[in-house]
Amino acid sequence: MSEPLVPSKEMPAKIHGVLTIKQKAVERVADGTVTYIKLTLEQLEQQKRFGFTSDNLKIKAKLRSAFTDHGMQVPQILFLKVANDIQMAVDIVFVRQ
Repeated sequence: MSEPLVPSKEMPAKIHGVLTIKQKAVERVADGTVTYIKLTLEQLEQQKRFGFTSDNLKIKAKLRSAFTDHGMQVPQILFLKVANDIQMAVDIVFVRQ
């Protein structure tokens, strides 16, 4: 991201991190979006029971990995072929404490 976050505006982002599956860590970069969610006092009153505060970040991303990248065999189910590809979608809200 190269621009400052603006409330309610979804911004594209490259999300760097380590994906661990079956104790095998692999660095990954995911394409995603970041949205700064600034709640009004009225919204906060309705949402605080869910743990929200007035400042929240919503991160959405899609990423790929492979069974073999994590030291696993590609699953085989009888005569069906399963791809080595693992596709994941993430939708997380971070709350400022």
